[in-house]
Amino acid sequence: MRQPKKTQELVKVSKPLPPIERTAEGLRDALFDELNQLRSGECTTAHARALANVARLILETARLEFQQIKFVAGKDKNLRLGKKDD
Repeated sequence: MRQPKKTQELVKVSKPLPPIERTAEGLRDALFDELNQLRSGECTTAHARALANVARLILETARLEFQQIKFVAGKDKNLRLGKKDD
């Protein structure tokens, strides 16, 4: 039996949203806006999953930056990445 040809088609399902403020509050508001769109059927679960992954990466980056700032403040020097070859 022959399988139907699979195509990748972009489907616009969600309405455009205004840019968000790049703060924790802005990220939280954007996530709740997306959650509302998902619940109303205005976006797909794949879209929601992609957005959740982006949000996770933003939060992970902020967490690492915070840890780096704490470390550098305690040492009064730049954070070294990797090890120095002797």
